[in-house]
Amino acid sequence: MEIDPLDFLKAVMINAELPLMVRMRAAIEMRIHRFEQMKLIENNKRKAEVANRSAEIKGPNGGNGGQVEMKRPLPRIAFDKRFRRM
Repeated sequence: MEIDPLDFLKAVMINAELPLMVRMRAAIEMRIHRFEQMKLIENNKRKAEVANRSAEIKGPNGGNGGQVEMKRPLPRIAFDKRFRRM
């Protein structure tokens, strides 16, 4: 049986027989645990947003996969005045 971290923290804080350091350590661990949970939730939201954006780019028929068409570069002119030495 697993105990909810919040219930564990409440039980530790209510117990006056435990030293203050033990109670403080439990509160710190609870904070770290909650922070990691929030970070995981945020990462999952971002992954879902990226997946939705890529689905929008591709469109209903698959599209081109979000690839951008590149133009061919212009040829370099050997004796262009911009590249001449002064």
